[in-house]
Amino acid sequence: MSKLRYKDVLEQPELWLTDRQRQWLRPRHMLTVLAHTALYILNWISVRLIFRLSVEGQDHLPASGPFILTPNHASPFDPPILGAAIPLSTLRQTYWAGKRSTVLRNPLRRLLSWLTRIIPIDDELTALAPAVAILDQGDNLIWFPEGRRSIDGRIQTFKPGIGLLLTRCDVPVVPIFIHGAHAAMPPGGRVPRVRTPIRVKIGSPESAHSLGLTPSPTVEDVNRAVETLRRRIAQLQDSVNSHDVVHP
Repeated sequence: MSKLRYKDVLEQPELWLTDRQRQWLRPRHMLTVLAHTALYILNWISVRLIFRLSVEGQDHLPASGPFILTPNHASPFDPPILGAAIPLSTLRQTYWAGKRSTVLRNPLRRLLSWLTRIIPIDDELTALAPAVAILDQGDNLIWFPEGRRSIDGRIQTFKPGIGLLLTRCDVPVVPIFIHGAHAAMPPGGRVPRVRTPIRVKIGSPESAHSLGLTPSPTVEDVNRAVETLRRRIAQLQDSVNSHDVVHP
């Protein structure tokens, strides 16, 4: 996609929003909030019954938004695991992005996606417009920088979208590593491996400046910032792995 088109989306996101995205970004009624709370409780209990979930670093989450959560992505269970690891008070002000084909697959999936604030997108370009709109209205965003699930569980190369987003929205970025999700549901698996240990480690927030973005960033600056964020998440992975080493 051309640099000019990305620039257009970032500068005038409202022109690139679909009607459905506009509708789903509107404030929610109380009944919708209550339904979201019920789904959160159900997911919180289910994840802890199926997996052995532990969460570290919740105190690193900013007290208020907007901010971006950037987890690795190695399993279809990453969203419900992350949803069970983040406090309800934070999730109430947080949106996700999901592939349109999945989000709108059937009426039930469409309803659940709407209740849990999953915005339908087609690709990274179509994700940028609602992402900017979400952050501009003061809400938080969950963004998977890899763009797709890892096949082997290793952290993949990050796409430039998160870097481009930060050139427009200078908000804190919170790196997150989800450990064990790939083992719990590897590619080709039909059912999760019950009681698999899952650890969610939340890192310290980063700013656009600390990632290397300048007031007038170049393409090289964006690429460097994206790679720096990837290293931050890899460092969280290393710390989790070192914690799991059993010393004689």
